[in-house]
Amino acid sequence: MMAREVALVINSIIAPQLTAIYILQQQPATADLQNLERIGAIPKETSTGKKITNEAARAAAEFWNITEMDLPVQAVLFSSFVMQ
Repeated sequence: MMAREVALVINSIIAPQLTAIYILQQQPATADLQNLERIGAIPKETSTGKKITNEAARAAAEFWNITEMDLPVQAVLFSSFVMQ
């Protein structure tokens, strides 16, 4: 679980938009839509100027269908782990 979290943090630095869309698809309940809007992963408003609803934002993210294989860092391997 820790290796997956490390990979997500590294991916969010290398490819923030891809990672944001991936997180929104995988963990919609925990995704922060304002952060996703800030980095441009989802649009803030429609072409008519209306605020995008949460359902529409999720649908926009699902359109891209990002998998772990699309992210730059796909796995993190530990040879040893010491916790102090």
